[in-house]
Amino acid sequence: MSPALHSDPQRTPASGEMQLARQAWFDRLAQRPPRILIVQRDNIGDLVLVTPFLQALRACLRDATIDILVNSYNATVIERSPDLNGSYLYIKAKHRREGESLASVYWRTWNLWRTLKRNRYDLAILMTGRFARNSLRPAVAAAAAHIAGFTDGTGAARRIDLGLLPELIRERHVVRRSEALLDVVVPASLRQRFWPGELPSCRVFPDPALVVDILQERERILGSGRVVIGIHISARKVDQRLGIQTFAALMHRLHAATGCVFMLFWAPGSAANPLHPGDDARAEELLALTSRLPVFPLETRQLPHLIAGLGLAHLLVCSDGGAMHLAAAQKVPIVALFGNSDPEVWHPWGTRHEVLRAPSERVEDLTADTIFAAATRVLNIAPEAQDARHGTV
Repeated sequence: MSPALHSDPQRTPASGEMQLARQAWFDRLAQRPPRILIVQRDNIGDLVLVTPFLQALRACLRDATIDILVNSYNATVIERSPDLNGSYLYIKAKHRREGESLASVYWRTWNLWRTLKRNRYDLAILMTGRFARNSLRPAVAAAAAHIAGFTDGTGAARRIDLGLLPELIRERHVVRRSEALLDVVVPASLRQRFWPGELPSCRVFPDPALVVDILQERERILGSGRVVIGIHISARKVDQRLGIQTFAALMHRLHAATGCVFMLFWAPGSAANPLHPGDDARAEELLALTSRLPVFPLETRQLPHLIAGLGLAHLLVCSDGGAMHLAAAQKVPIVALFGNSDPEVWHPWGTRHEVLRAPSERVEDLTADTIFAAATRVLNIAPEAQDARHGTV
């Protein structure tokens, strides 16, 4: 990290109000351990990419109370995190339980806002990497003394008194954007003392019992001592999906070249589900095309199972998405297939990886040969895979 990171005046909008708010926040820090609310109510991958920030914030403000507001869909990501004191669960209307009314969801949300306000937070930090009105709402409801985040300086965004202009770091990786926020909320003296370098790798903490269960079942079916390649076939966006025929061809080539075994991951459920479309049919098609290969299909109907299973692979081939970031957070080497999302902003953070992107920005235009070559390159530099080939895993 360049020393200029702490002195560049462009890192906060150069208004007198912003400077006064920042000094007031630093004065508050000097008086007592602060109460901080982190807000990240977006998708799974977005929350995984907040974990480097949480590690650095905890290191710099070790006596602070740091709580987080997440949604019911991504909450498992921060379970067992040593960087947090507590968490709040926000349930989006589209994620409500079957048979639950909208009125009950809104009532629960209203009670959540009341709880946040009672806890008297000194600072709320909006971890969206851009201005997002939905993330501002809980911070305002909590009546936090200060709000940090990205702002355009107009309308509702004026409520953010410790602000960053997003155009200053538009091309940066999401983790580097949060690094800029760290410099807004942590005095330079503390940053230089406790976390002078760049932000660390992401991390998640799988359920140890689930890891053992999945490992034992996989070894019962496939044995042990061979390289394990994870294949994740699902992606929310059409442009991010690889064809099943290509996946099958890739798996046959990888097995022939390495003698590997496979773990198959996918989003469970029917493709007709309007809230959470699944890929059961695609998984069945792929299993039929690879029936002679050693494949362990892991149905992950709950997020803890996906986290635990991904960490057991020596290499993962997947599209850009939540699974990619969950694997990266467990140091799994990755071949990442990108469509129309920007690899500079979303590539796997903190693990060995190779990004593939077709000129058309459609994953389906990538060939099995191209992906195979990338997988071979990543495997050749991954020591855990080398150990597996020599029977030490």
